Amino acid sequence: MIRVACPHCQRTFRTTTEAMGVTAVCSGCHQSFRIGEARPPFTWKPTSLAEDSWIGVEPPEEKKEIKHCIICDAPLGDDAIRCLACGANQITGLVHKPRNRPVQDVKAPFWALLPIKPLIVVAVVAAIGMGVFVAIKSMFKAAVDDGLEMAQVRMIRKAAQDLANGMDPDDFAVTHAGRVTDKNLPRALEMLNAGDAMIRAAAAPLIACGKITQVQPIVDKAKSTDAALASGAIQILQALGPRRLVELSVDDQAEVRRPAAEALCLLFKIPLDDRTLEMLSSADAPARRIDQLNRLCRAWPRAVGTFSLVMGEEVAPLPAVIEQIGRTFYLQIGTGRFVSEFDTERTFVIPVEKWCAATGVAVDPKEVRSWISGTLTLASPYGAGWEGELRVQALRKLASAPPGFLPVGELDGNETVVMPVVLQQR
Repeated sequence: MIRVACPHCQRTFRTTTEAMGVTAVCSGCHQSFRIGEARPPFTWKPTSLAEDSWIGVEPPEEKKEIKHCIICDAPLGDDAIRCLACGANQITGLVHKPRNRPVQDVKAPFWALLPIKPLIVVAVVAAIGMGVFVAIKSMFKAAVDDGLEMAQVRMIRKAAQDLANGMDPDDFAVTHAGRVTDKNLPRALEMLNAGDAMIRAAAAPLIACGKITQVQPIVDKAKSTDAALASGAIQILQALGPRRLVELSVDDQAEVRRPAAEALCLLFKIPLDDRTLEMLSSADAPARRIDQLNRLCRAWPRAVGTFSLVMGEEVAPLPAVIEQIGRTFYLQIGTGRFVSEFDTERTFVIPVEKWCAATGVAVDPKEVRSWISGTLTLASPYGAGWEGELRVQALRKLASAPPGFLPVGELDGNETVVMPVVLQQR
């Protein structure tokens, strides 16, 4: 700041070096002059600055005086009477201490009460544990699947080996009963594509003696364009037998009945139309289902019923009962039940050892097979009555007649006997 004076009236002013030499008008005498032409005389006691005014420049902003507490010197507002810092009254100088107020019971949110860090640790540990569990479970499942696969392979090979060694079909059915189920049926059906002929041959008897209710996979194979695959599937349906398929076609579950009805149509070469399938897959009694099949395949009433069996000139003490299911006929005599040939209509070809076991008491077919060989053939070419012949060859000398109803008497080694067989309606 520089003090200058008006050269005309000696009025003093305040200014800055930037305004020196600038022409201004005196606020006292209203005459113009150049700032800095005259300076007020030096005095030890300068005139009060309140008498001066600024000239040539804008007057600077006056700094606002800040009020402070008389006790702690804390800054205060212009109208503040009491210091917020120390509580001193700025008029009386008394210090007022705040009263202690009881702490209000403020409820904190529930998440503020949760132990976040321990929970995070527990979650991480649980996630790691779950990952380890899933990994172990997957490994265990893979090991179980591999074990089941190996067990199924061993089962299939064992069945093929038993047939290759000449195991009796009845013994085979007992040994491998229930091995094939709905769960492993698709794996068992892969036997039809096996390169080993014995494994392919073992497919039908192995599956037939299993516990199967869902025959859809077999039906799909039977409808295949691959002739060999379709033929193998048909053989499986033949081994299951019409009676078993009829039972499935009247099952309580519709998803079991429909495939069984398709299987019956494929087995008996019945056209697969919706009307026929609906009829054969309806919930019904087995006897009615058999009647429906017989009408579709043509019933032969004179070929069924109860008969007396005459072999040579002797009448069997046991009645023979024949039943028709579709194009298949069942012969029941003694403890044996025989199924007609699928390739030749209304024809039975019965191994002689099976005949002896059915008509005798506690007869071992294996032992009979070591004595004699042969077959009993019955046919009904015109669907009225049954007739055929018994052909037996002795494998060694027999001092007495073979067991069961087989009136051939004593036989020399390699001797062959042929005699007529007739079924007479009762």
